[in-house]
Amino acid sequence: MLRPLFALLLFAWPLFAQDATTEGSPDPPDSTEERKFERIAIVHLRDARKAIDDSLRDSVLRRMEEARQWGADLIIFDIQSYGGYVHASLETGDKIFNLPDTIHTIAYIEERAISGAALIALACREIVMSRAGQIGDAQAILIGPGGFQKGPEKIQAPVAAAFRKYARGNGYPVPVAEAMVREELEIVRYRKAVDADDPSKGTEWVYYRDDREPSAAERSSMGLTDREIVVPEGELAIFSAHEAMDYDICSRIEPVLESLLERIRAPGALEMQLQWTWAERTSRWLIGMRGILFFIGIGALYFALKTPGTGIPEVLALIAWGLYFGAAAVADFAGSLEIIMFFAGVVLIIVEIFLLPGFGVPGIVGFVLLLTSVAMAAVPEAGSGAGSPGMDTSDYLIGVAGDFLLGTFASGVAIFFLAKHIHTLPLFRRLALEGDPAAGTLQGSALAPTAEGEQAAVGQEGVADTGLRPAGRATIEGRRRDVVTEGDFIDRGARVRIVQVQGNRIVVRCIEDAGEKQA
Repeated sequence: MLRPLFALLLFAWPLFAQDATTEGSPDPPDSTEERKFERIAIVHLRDARKAIDDSLRDSVLRRMEEARQWGADLIIFDIQSYGGYVHASLETGDKIFNLPDTIHTIAYIEERAISGAALIALACREIVMSRAGQIGDAQAILIGPGGFQKGPEKIQAPVAAAFRKYARGNGYPVPVAEAMVREELEIVRYRKAVDADDPSKGTEWVYYRDDREPSAAERSSMGLTDREIVVPEGELAIFSAHEAMDYDICSRIEPVLESLLERIRAPGALEMQLQWTWAERTSRWLIGMRGILFFIGIGALYFALKTPGTGIPEVLALIAWGLYFGAAAVADFAGSLEIIMFFAGVVLIIVEIFLLPGFGVPGIVGFVLLLTSVAMAAVPEAGSGAGSPGMDTSDYLIGVAGDFLLGTFASGVAIFFLAKHIHTLPLFRRLALEGDPAAGTLQGSALAPTAEGEQAAVGQEGVADTGLRPAGRATIEGRRRDVVTEGDFIDRGARVRIVQVQGNRIVVRCIEDAGEKQA
């Protein structure tokens, strides 16, 4: 899908989570080392080429609910992604984070969980990685004239708050998690005895932001030793699997998902693999093609109105708009209102062209309804994230506008080209007035190569084969043709005469009642 230069990428609009940073030693992440599970659901998020967006969020939430109703006591999120939109990532993470305590959650990262995917991973109670896994680099960014740009503090603050919230709730080091978002932080750690009165119990690491690091006197009284820099100032935190293990983010390393499953399956355990449905995959692909569908739909609609009764443009328009609104409906972007508005707009445009030419109001209203319905079906409903804070759709508008501007431009070019050359296409030659090239005829086509050819066809007579309301078919000089009247209705069987030929548009007038029949 083509996006304009100013499209908002990764974390592009804030949702206001509130949480305070705390320092110190985290509780260790829940470990499944000794725990076995009876019902294991696996939710696959491995399409790294696609952003975490509303369609992915809705799919994950559907699969989570399916796993919950199935009675899963463990949900594994098989993650491989470079991230996505802020609202979709946060809404997905909040749903995972708020699952009941009876359902354990594991994020398995075989290769990478970057940006919004790192947020989703930290929402899980445990993170397991392969040796090739990576996690982190979650700063909110925009794309501008200079390329990637750091988002403003209004965006960064709620994203960092979400990382702190998930880290604290699941026992990960809060400063380390926050450093995935904020590059201005330096994160350090100190070694501390687990039990000051019993050295045999070993030591643990305590993590701090450099701006909240204890003084020398405080470190002495707390028994802190062996200071180490975990994340240098000026660098976004991104960790390999072994680094994540060392910094208490990853609970253990497993080469593949199956090896993890072998460790945690109870005897006779049941498994459920939860993938994208066919409808979700198709819908997501079609939403990415919305600019092309818009281009085909507008172009086909134009030719359907200009050459009524032929069937070909009508079918193309029906297919294009059916796919457009069908994909939007599956992704919860569009409902019955958008579809009703669209068809009402088309009807008003038809009324403007054929029934009330020159009046203006129906056409303008119809055009506004059509474009509004198409735009509404291209962006998600505000607050559509189930159970999550309200969602602002502003981050979609630039991308949608770019798609539609491109589609409109392409449609205009295609319409201009086809209007000039459609008579050369074998499929459309039957729409033209053809005949043996001869003096006084239109040299084989209603789309005359010269003005003289068009004028030669004017005056030819025939009979209306159908009622002309105002479009229909008539037999002209022994051949059936698609014609349109000047705006009035003509009954079947009435004699008609060609009064104008413009491109492939043949305009006729009734000659029996008007007293125009010439001897």
